[in-house]
Amino acid sequence: MGQEFLTPDDIMAGRRPPVGPVVVFDDDGYYMASVIAELMAAEGREVWLATPATIIAPWTEYTLEQQAIEQRLAELGITMLVRHTLVSLDNTEAVFRDSFGRCDRRIVCAGVISVTARLPDDDLWQALNGSADLDKAGVRSLTRIGDCYGPGLIAAAVYQGHRYVRELECPTDPDGVPFKRERQVIEA
Repeated sequence: MGQEFLTPDDIMAGRRPPVGPVVVFDDDGYYMASVIAELMAAEGREVWLATPATIIAPWTEYTLEQQAIEQRLAELGITMLVRHTLVSLDNTEAVFRDSFGRCDRRIVCAGVISVTARLPDDDLWQALNGSADLDKAGVRSLTRIGDCYGPGLIAAAVYQGHRYVRELECPTDPDGVPFKRERQVIEA
């Protein structure tokens, strides 16, 4: 059986790569790749975690989790590769290139789990946008927020929802800003 290419959604749905070493490729930069790497290690697999970033899970520096994440991964025996970008896959190996282009690294593995960009789930918005049925129902506007606009962190979706409600039916200024700003004119 050849190598399998999976996503976090596949892993959460219970799918797994064939038996053997697993590479988790992180181009997301938050916690998801490290969580999946830990899960694969807990299932007894040899795990590599590779990222083009200069550190593992760089966004977690803002949440003060970064050092703890790297320490946990090291304790679990997960091999961490920073400054490495996935450049190709075949039936038996993944090929990574370091950011300085000094060399390629080939990793024999049973599967690659890719934690990268996600697509919006905006089917409902697409179906309703511009629909005459909205006008008939008295709907004056249709706005995308959260994962419909672009998948992201839960905190981002909560912020977008909160902001939408705060700005709902608020008049906008001539610049399109839906809240008042103080403008100080300083004369020379």
